Amino acid sequence: MRLSPCSIGLREQTFPRSSGAEGPACRRMASALVMRFNPVYPRPMRVSPHRGKEESVEMCRVLRAISVVCAFGWFANALLHLLLLIGMPLGSFVLGGKYTVIPIAMRPINFLLMLLWSLCGWSYLAYGGVIFHAPRRHLRPSLIIMTVFLLLASVFNIAITSSSTERYATGTLSVVMVLLSAVLLLGSSERARTISWLRCGTS
Repeated sequence: MRLSPCSIGLREQTFPRSSGAEGPACRRMASALVMRFNPVYPRPMRVSPHRGKEESVEMCRVLRAISVVCAFGWFANALLHLLLLIGMPLGSFVLGGKYTVIPIAMRPINFLLMLLWSLCGWSYLAYGGVIFHAPRRHLRPSLIIMTVFLLLASVFNIAITSSSTERYATGTLSVVMVLLSAVLLLGSSERARTISWLRCGTS
């Protein structure tokens, strides 16, 4: 049965109608009784004072995990070029599958790309604070350039290449990496400081 101030009758029984001072006190008492004994009456939600801090810590963990996944993608590309450098028949993953084994004259390019992609992977780990806490404002321009490159590589790998292996393997990896890289940049931006569920260190 729902209770109300009228059914309790506190106003009429306890305080006279003519007393203006007791009226608000009666109404507060009646409301307290209704909230205590009526299970249907809406109760105020209790919010933990540490909720914002917990969300911030959780979001930082998510961004750190994203940086690890992105770094893994770059290291996978570096490993691919290392295997191409030593003459493994994995040419179908690059250059539209034009070469099964990369010619010796082109292998210095594989060496340079192996070093470059490894550096990109370490940059993502540093940005996520996994290996050491480098200032993000110094690494952020590099990550933006890498994200743009991943976007262009995704377009080539998906829409332009004639190699099905490059389209479905390398292309899928580059698409996943560009999406995660964009999330990482957005989640660690200055704008993220004003959004409760994106509060993470942006030093």
